Amino acid sequence: MHTPVPAPSFRRSLLHAGFALLAATSVGIAACGGGGGGGGSSGEGSLDNDPPSSTGTATVLGAVLNAPWGLAFLPDGRMLVTEKGGALALVSADGSTVTQRLAAPPGLNSDGQGGLLDVSLDSDFASTRWVYLTFSENGAGGTGTALARGQLNTSFDNWQQAPQTIWQQTPKVGSSSVHYGARIAWRSDATMYVAVGERGVEANSGVARGDSLGVQVQTNTIGKVVRLNRNGAPADGSALGIWSGGHRNPQGAAVRPGSNELWVVEHGPRGGDELNIAASGANHGWPLRSYGCDYATNDIDRPGCYI
Repeated sequence: MHTPVPAPSFRRSLLHAGFALLAATSVGIAACGGGGGGGGSSGEGSLDNDPPSSTGTATVLGAVLNAPWGLAFLPDGRMLVTEKGGALALVSADGSTVTQRLAAPPGLNSDGQGGLLDVSLDSDFASTRWVYLTFSENGAGGTGTALARGQLNTSFDNWQQAPQTIWQQTPKVGSSSVHYGARIAWRSDATMYVAVGERGVEANSGVARGDSLGVQVQTNTIGKVVRLNRNGAPADGSALGIWSGGHRNPQGAAVRPGSNELWVVEHGPRGGDELNIAASGANHGWPLRSYGCDYATNDIDRPGCYI
């Protein structure tokens, strides 16, 4: 029997988000994204007390990785690291070598900001050995964010069951290769949040499109956070499982310890990055509300935007 996986700390979850952002920067990915203004607190817990002080060390991994994006620690200290091009790298516990590269889910598209993105262990990994992967998936009409699940063997060095797609963003988008979002965060009830980008379909205009790709439209999963069961089905029994909306490109997500409160970091347009508490039913405003300015011009051309 494997040692149960400890719940990831809030600090470690945010470090994972930072790891991904640094990796994106290192390969020149223009990982722009974010949401609109506003947020909502579920009222769980308090921020009155400062976190405990701590000291630590930074360790530089010696393993040679190809555009790393997401990271998860196995119970024995080894790491699973997603490489944007499609491989899931197994890195030794000391970080010195890649000992194996596991196959990606089918249908992966690595153009632009797409590829193999986040990786997360099942909340009961010690019993299930399930690993969850987000990625940009080809399909009818273009590409979209998807979630796959695969099962590792008992040695954690290969798939016992290869990853298969269990959830897909709808609809697919054919005009863009950006803003996939794709972070996974676990709740205490063994359901997961998946933060999904808006695929670059909305301009920073303050006007929302009303067609099937509109972020403000509630009949799609464009620019949404969804809450899913471990099999990929919506956790609330609805058709889409939408938790919150109005997001642009959420690429950092963590659940606050002692609660199910979801904190999301979003890439915005110029000057518009955000940290939001994504509450159930909340509308975080994109593209109606944003402090960011358009990339297409050097002028501050949106009323109220600033850099």
